[in-house]
Amino acid sequence: MNIWNISLKMRAMAQSVKIALGFGVIALAAPAGAELGPSTPEAIAGAVSDCWAAVGPSVDETKLQQLGWKVGTWSSPDGKAEATPLRVYGKAGSNVLLMLTDDAQMPLCTVLSAVAKPDDINLAAGAIQNSLIALDPELKATRSGKGIVFIALPRLAMVNGGVGKGKPSVRVVVSYRNPEKK
Repeated sequence: MNIWNISLKMRAMAQSVKIALGFGVIALAAPAGAELGPSTPEAIAGAVSDCWAAVGPSVDETKLQQLGWKVGTWSSPDGKAEATPLRVYGKAGSNVLLMLTDDAQMPLCTVLSAVAKPDDINLAAGAIQNSLIALDPELKATRSGKGIVFIALPRLAMVNGGVGKGKPSVRVVVSYRNPEKK
């Protein structure tokens, strides 16, 4: 699988996260229906670093929990629990959410957060790049459509930002491509 196939798969998985968020309610420490506020670029970069550390041949949820992340639950708008292959994590004092999937070929940890203003999307990308370079000095960056991909194989992080319903946000999909699996 080449980098472009990986990029397309990451986009498809990120789109499924976006769709899933539209249909369910995530129960974390916030009251039901509460909207999370914007995060700083540094908080988003910290969450991406945590995902980077936890994503390997599988997602190490124990590692995330050691880093302060707590698992949440999904429920329908009427409050009933729903089964989903996505697992959601939140952290005390943070407005950032993590969404996990454990695809056997490509485990994913997706970071989702609102930002205060559209300019913060670029600031977040810069903070993410700096934090990932600190973890892996061999990190490379490239453009992919309107996003940025940070690559230090076997890990990749795809950063996308946008403005939906007048609110700017950032989505970062961190994945691991198992070198043994083709």
